[in-house]
Amino acid sequence: MPRILTLCFCLCVGSLAEPLWAADPPAYSAELLGMADKGDEQALARLMELAESGHAQAQYDVGSHYLHTIRNVDDEIPRIISWHQKAAEQGVSHAQLDLAVSLNMAGKPWYDPVQALKWLYVGMALVLEESPDGSQDRYAVFAGNNSFKLSKTLSKQQVSEAEALSRAWLDAHGISAQQEASNLGAFLKRYQEQHPQ
Repeated sequence: MPRILTLCFCLCVGSLAEPLWAADPPAYSAELLGMADKGDEQALARLMELAESGHAQAQYDVGSHYLHTIRNVDDEIPRIISWHQKAAEQGVSHAQLDLAVSLNMAGKPWYDPVQALKWLYVGMALVLEESPDGSQDRYAVFAGNNSFKLSKTLSKQQVSEAEALSRAWLDAHGISAQQEASNLGAFLKRYQEQHPQ
C-alpha cells in the first residue's frame, strides 16, 4: 500500500570540548536529564560532555533540556534542532519525531517541511521497528497523523522527495522497504483490533 494511503488510513481511524573529567567520561544515566532540568549544573555538564563525545541519547537529552527550559523560541529552537538533528541521524526515534515538529514551524527561518516529513516517516518506521510489541504505537499514530497532515500542504514533488530521503536513511540503517511494510502492516492490524469500527 503506498505510504500516503497508509498514513491517510492512520489519520482516518484516529565540535568536541575538553572533558571535565580527566578519567573516562561519566556513564550515561537517564536521570541526568531530569536533574539538569531541575537546575543541576553538574548533571547538565555531564550530559553535555557525553553529547559532545557523540553519545546519541545524551544528544537528544541536551536538546530536550533546552526545549524543557525554553525562554525564547527564536533563540533556543535552532540550538534544540542542532542537538536533535545529531541524535536523529544516529537513530534516536524520539529525536526524529521532535526534530520533525521543530522543522515544521511555518514562518520561522528553520522551517523545512520536506525534512520534517522525512523525519516523521523515518521516526514512524523506527518506532515500529524498535517496538514490535506495540508499546510505542502512540508515537507511530502521532507520526502517521502529522505526516498525513503535513503531506497535504506540500506538492507531490516535495512529498516524493521526503519519501526518497526517508527511504535512503532507512536503507542506510538496515531497514528495508519490505521490513518497513511488514512492521506497518502489524501496526495497522493492532490499531484496528484496538479501535474496531
